[in-house]
Amino acid sequence: MIRAGFLLGLALLAAAPAAANGGAACPPAGPEAELSAPLPRLAQAVARGGPIEVLTVGLGSMRAGGVEGPFAQAFREALARGLPGRTINITAVPTPGMVARDAADRMRRGVAEGEPVLVIWRTGLNDALAVTDPARFARIVQRAAAWVSAQNADLVLVDLAYTGAGAHEPTYRRYVDALAQVGRDGEAAVFRRYAITEAWYRAGVLPPMAASEACLAEALAAAILRRVAP
Repeated sequence: MIRAGFLLGLALLAAAPAAANGGAACPPAGPEAELSAPLPRLAQAVARGGPIEVLTVGLGSMRAGGVEGPFAQAFREALARGLPGRTINITAVPTPGMVARDAADRMRRGVAEGEPVLVIWRTGLNDALAVTDPARFARIVQRAAAWVSAQNADLVLVDLAYTGAGAHEPTYRRYVDALAQVGRDGEAAVFRRYAITEAWYRAGVLPPMAASEACLAEALAAAILRRVAP
């Protein structure tokens, strides 16, 4: 895990919302893009006006000189535009190939070390590929969500992406449903990446992979900012 702090100020505000998407406009994200729950700890941190600590899990890694991956880069830049002049420290925990059980252990270590007020965890795909029992997957995520909440941090779960009406989609949907259940249990907010990308696909506006990642990151940042606006 590599920690990278970013002073997010006016210099980043000049970037247009679609800059991470190569200048092209992102498809509109409809009601599917709304978070399923409020973010009270983050809202309090924004109201206090001090630095904001964010931990991202499974969203790509960071290194000196920049952020690797279109999702992580676009997310950071979108937060900068929405919270001008604020110091936002982002710690990235990459979890390549990890199922939720192992990623949750990495996440706990990151939370204990960095004491973030917001944790964003993209999970589900590796468990789908490993054919983890969906009920067991849900229990693992639920326990991790309850632990994060007990550390006085908000958790946003990012579910899988819809990739087309292929034979694997019914399997993917089982893990999407499992994450939705965790959200309904009240320990985490869910960002419905699957629903957003499915809507784009059915409307014929699903961007190519890298652009889609950047557009989803901007939609996530916008959804978070709507929950914490003063």
